[in-house]
Amino acid sequence: MGGVFPIFDEAGHFFGDSTGGSRFSALVNPGLHYFIAWGPVSTESLQATLVPGRTYWVLVTSRPSLYAVTRSSGLMRNVPSYIADTKAMIADIASGQAYLDSLNDAFRKAVSDGIAAYEAYSDEDKVDATLLPDDNFTPTGKGIAPP
Repeated sequence: MGGVFPIFDEAGHFFGDSTGGSRFSALVNPGLHYFIAWGPVSTESLQATLVPGRTYWVLVTSRPSLYAVTRSSGLMRNVPSYIADTKAMIADIASGQAYLDSLNDAFRKAVSDGIAAYEAYSDEDKVDATLLPDDNFTPTGKGIAPP
């Protein structure tokens, strides 16, 4: 994966930067969210309906694109190797948020473009870009937690 893509939600809350060979985690309130990856060429997103106490995974690629790690995607089985093959990073939330906020209209447009991108996906593409409440994975990497 190449490049650095800030990841944020529909309210413009910064979660971290996706960089090649890295991973980060974020605590997110339950409910309906859009996770948006803002790249120099395109802005992509994923819609997630999250419930409390669960761990969800999103794969970000170099296009940028976001893929939901779901029961049906086949990506769930790869989570242990993602953990082993990537470096855990801790996002500097305050600095990242301040930077994005300083971009004013460009950042607001990225948020709206991200939501619009998801809405414009075909039904087939939405399958890979949607996390449902039961698409959770245990933090131990041993499988899918019971709903």
